[in-house]
Amino acid sequence: MAIERDTVTIWHNAGTPKAAEWHRTIVTNVRVDWSAGSVPGSVGATTQDQMTAYLWSQPTIAAGDRIMVGPSSEAEPPMAAMRVSRVQPWTDDGRFEHMEVTAR
Repeated sequence: MAIERDTVTIWHNAGTPKAAEWHRTIVTNVRVDWSAGSVPGSVGATTQDQMTAYLWSQPTIAAGDRIMVGPSSEAEPPMAAMRVSRVQPWTDDGRFEHMEVTAR
């Protein structure tokens, strides 16, 4: 059984935070892992799930973009899309191996 059986939709913002210009990409053969997390708050920590997607391709993606599990035909990211917090490419002897994308 393959471990990369998920599909994700990525919305890359080619504009600015105030004038977003979204470009949508659907990526297949992705592995998605979920973990429970929290963020500090003024009254106490708030629970917030974290997703890590392992991509074996190199789509245009950066921190601040949006990602969600499953294919989407929407031009702009829906409310269910998570904000990308980290993009970490991995190489093997200088050659691209995979990319880890963390979102909350």
